[in-house]
Amino acid sequence: MSACALFTAAASISSAASVNYISNGSFEASGGSFSAWTTTGAVSISSNTFGAPTDGSFKAFISNTSGSVAASILSTFFGGIALPATAGGSAVEGSGIKQTFTIDQPGTLSFDYRYVSQEDIGSSYDETFLVLDGQIITLADSDTLGVTTLTGLPLRYKNGLPYRSVNLDLPAGQHTIGFGTYDTGDASGDSALILDNIQAIPEPGTATFGIGLALVGLLSRSCRRARVRA
Repeated sequence: MSACALFTAAASISSAASVNYISNGSFEASGGSFSAWTTTGAVSISSNTFGAPTDGSFKAFISNTSGSVAASILSTFFGGIALPATAGGSAVEGSGIKQTFTIDQPGTLSFDYRYVSQEDIGSSYDETFLVLDGQIITLADSDTLGVTTLTGLPLRYKNGLPYRSVNLDLPAGQHTIGFGTYDTGDASGDSALILDNIQAIPEPGTATFGIGLALVGLLSRSCRRARVRA
């Protein structure tokens, strides 16, 4: 098939491509790792523990168990944000991960998460959260609607949520995204945030628009030259 005949198909493929501006968003690098992420506290990579990953073979496990850091250290790790108290008390200790990235066009931030806990449902203990550009957003805790007793959970975790997906609008520019969990009131009763498939994707058609235009120009000139020679 000639370059001219490929013109439409090639341009279509270019505009349909997408780029994830999050590095190692599914924790698959090096056979499962936090490569490209900065971490603190009790964080690990798991495969099928707490269910299969939503993307690839690995997922992140962030907990407030042994190995967590003091609430003041966790706050500093996220740029000095205030860790909100719950009815069960103030933040005690926890863990987190973060990454800074730049997206060239407006887009969407998306990720899958799951909450599991040793805390009783409705006990008002512990928090799991997202931090985006210095703003903290609660993802789930023992009071979250839908938290229920689950079967087959290891390590004494008894309650939690199935995987949920989040999609947020993301303006162009540099961003810092972070995830974490912390105990409130006391250091007993562990909770954890399970993460996978974190993506920062430009709006459809914007990521490769420039590439598509360049391809169109090259193919267009090639077709014109072919017609002149003919």
